[in-house]
Amino acid sequence: MGDFIKWVDLNKDTVTGLTAILAIVASTVSIFIAILNMRWQRIHYRKTLMPIGSISIGDYEDKIFVRLRNDGAGPMIVDEIEVLRHGERVGTALIDLMPGGLTWTTFVKNISGRAFASGKEIDLIAISGDTEDPEFLETRRGVREALSGLSIRANYRSAYGDKQHCQRSLDWFGRHLKKHESP
Repeated sequence: MGDFIKWVDLNKDTVTGLTAILAIVASTVSIFIAILNMRWQRIHYRKTLMPIGSISIGDYEDKIFVRLRNDGAGPMIVDEIEVLRHGERVGTALIDLMPGGLTWTTFVKNISGRAFASGKEIDLIAISGDTEDPEFLETRRGVREALSGLSIRANYRSAYGDKQHCQRSLDWFGRHLKKHESP
């Protein structure tokens, strides 16, 4: 240990220079780590505010609906709804492709630009009625038939502008029709 102290004492300028170089290297490494940490943190923040769109369907005896829901943590801004048949776009609103003359519980035509908070949803179409009413049973059958050949795609973005989509086939509505069951 004594030899080292002697060497340091004899080479003060060299030791000072090496100390300065090591201080610059340590500062550079810490700046690099800080920049990397900021990038990871920004990615994390974007992911924590990411919307997760889902299309849910309900086909009950007394109610039929197609619903768009935000299951993510951040707001979902809808850019466009696409209605598809065999992969080809046939419209932008489900209601436009439904049988005419029906009384709907609710429907929407254009929700472009609309924002949904986390956990919020909107019925794209919904119809409900009395299962004892023969007119409702015929209406239900017509709606199931119309929906069964379609798919729906929702194009949306996050608050940061990250574009995403969710898509779902509506062929589930045709399960009763395929079995030739009564409506």
